[in-house]
Amino acid sequence: MKKILVAFDGAHFPSSTLDFALEMNSEEPIVLTGIFLPSTDYAEAMSYYYYGNAIASLYREEYEEDAATIATNIALFENFCKEHHIRYKVHKDIQKEVVKELFKETRYADLFILSSAHFYENLGEMIQEDYLDKTLHKAECPVILLPGSFSRPDSIILAYDGSTSSMHAIKQFIYLFPQWTDLNTLVVYADDGKGEIPFYPLIREYCAQHFSKLAYYKLSLDPKKYFTTWISEKGPALLISGAYGRSAFSELFHKSFLRDVVSAQQVPVFIAHL
Repeated sequence: MKKILVAFDGAHFPSSTLDFALEMNSEEPIVLTGIFLPSTDYAEAMSYYYYGNAIASLYREEYEEDAATIATNIALFENFCKEHHIRYKVHKDIQKEVVKELFKETRYADLFILSSAHFYENLGEMIQEDYLDKTLHKAECPVILLPGSFSRPDSIILAYDGSTSSMHAIKQFIYLFPQWTDLNTLVVYADDGKGEIPFYPLIREYCAQHFSKLAYYKLSLDPKKYFTTWISEKGPALLISGAYGRSAFSELFHKSFLRDVVSAQQVPVFIAHL
């Protein structure tokens, strides 16, 4: 049984995160841990955390003023879990240093579910440049970023470049979602001019043990211009990637491809780093 973490702050209650958890629970029972934060927007708190400003509004006084809103969200969460027979836990004692405490929770979770629709809506363009990279490197478990709505994927896209990071993400995905390894799976690698997939015999041998419907695709188009368009044509899909900024694959995508995919809210993105 896996422990899944999902966070809610103030009046924000993204339904896609619970829909995803429900899909996981339908395949294998999970324990869903809800983290309930004060009303100060999480994205704003993130920007304060990363850019050195004091998070003055996250003290106990404001937390207590938000008691009614938090209680409503907890009731919605508990009713959803009870209705769908999901085991759950509620953590509502996070008061100060919200972001630091939230990331501590990820140390004791198998997966952290985030709504990209909510967590990106209030971030300025300059902050977006660093936000995804820093958030993913602070989280101590795999993260899945969801669009505003979620439906079960029809296919899996594995972003692969032969690096430790990309292979770690693939392995973590297999561990967390063995029920989806029978979907159509595409191993995508960017053309670096050599025309060969890195360590092809090894990746082919490994993936053949875990995925039943497997194909390989060399992405020779300009990824920084066309990747979001290309992936949008794949239908309901799930993208698997190592944390960007750590691999040659990321460099080929000019570090922005994950942010672009997430911001476009086209497909769920599963990201894991070492």
